[in-house]
Amino acid sequence: MSRSPWLSILAAIGLTAVTPAGGSVSAVTGADSPVDEASVDSIDPVGAGSPLILELGQIQALLYAQEPASFGGVWVDSAGTPTIAVAGDSHPILDDAIRDLSVTPRVVQVKYSEAELNVLHDQLRTHEKRELAVGGSQLVQIATDIVNNRVVASVVGPTDTLVEWVDETYGDAVVVVPVGEPIMATACTNSNCPSPLKAGLKVYNGGAFWCMGGFIMRTTGPKYWWSTAGHCTSGASGWHSPTETLQHPAGTNRGSVTYQGWFENSTADVALFQISSTQKSNILCRAVTCSLSNITSREDGSFDVVGQSIRWQRQTGYSAGTLTNRNVSVQVCKPGGPCRWLLWQRTTTAVSSPGDSGGPVFSPSNTMAIGFISTTHSYSHISSLEVQASVQTQLTP
Repeated sequence: MSRSPWLSILAAIGLTAVTPAGGSVSAVTGADSPVDEASVDSIDPVGAGSPLILELGQIQALLYAQEPASFGGVWVDSAGTPTIAVAGDSHPILDDAIRDLSVTPRVVQVKYSEAELNVLHDQLRTHEKRELAVGGSQLVQIATDIVNNRVVASVVGPTDTLVEWVDETYGDAVVVVPVGEPIMATACTNSNCPSPLKAGLKVYNGGAFWCMGGFIMRTTGPKYWWSTAGHCTSGASGWHSPTETLQHPAGTNRGSVTYQGWFENSTADVALFQISSTQKSNILCRAVTCSLSNITSREDGSFDVVGQSIRWQRQTGYSAGTLTNRNVSVQVCKPGGPCRWLLWQRTTTAVSSPGDSGGPVFSPSNTMAIGFISTTHSYSHISSLEVQASVQTQLTP
């Protein structure tokens, strides 16, 4: 069969077909222990970075860009069966993409395109300080739910008046879900760690609060940076300031926070502080005892697919889950304030606890960087950080 035109269109809009990094994981040289290759799990068929997810992600990016009025979204179930949603009439480009999939997808007809839902998502967020504050109600999260073809508004204390207003304004495109207290940003402790630095280690400010260190990033020069959650370095009462030096328990200076991503409408809740070239690495620490693997690739944010498997590293070890929403606006509050909106966050079934913020999100193969933990169920995608802070994931020695 001849190749249909969708790959050419993919290239035309600036996207490159991605294949998983091949070969075995190389050993780490120097003072560190070698990577335990036997501990690297086999590829999850619906894991981030798997061939099916990469294929679906490319098609998703193409159709969202080229057919916003017809494309309702794509997701995959735990059995590996993809679903493509079509709003209104189909289109030859969409038909070609469906036909070229290596796995026959389920095609469903939906009322709203993903682009339409995202427009409603943003409209809903802009009303937060007016209509959605009726009777003391507080909007704390908005999610574009492509699986159910709707936008979900999570509200603390929703009133009948609020529910009626949302129903009259948005109809069946938006549903109000009552929740408990507003999401609280996880607090920042400490843990000793030798050089080179690794994703998944604790980082702290010399006091009683800690967060998790994420992936090593780089800028031109080259200069190198270690990441953690932006809200962990916000200058509020009881928290260290964005310019404070971060240390490990032995008192070794790990650098000063230079980029602080905790601000209104941020798409990446991440802070960066500069480290020396001798401290950099591509090493991921998994679990409490630091089973090691090398990060050899990073996921493009437009290619992630609802239903794909992910992992994230916590202070008590890693948790596994699946991606549930690709576009979530979440209001995150620090103890005593302030509250700020984070945009284009991802939500998962994985769970985090206080102290886990900033921890790396990665593929089930333990080799692909995806993002950084922000709240209990959400994370910032690594590509959002790269665009927002003009940095790149460190993937080479």
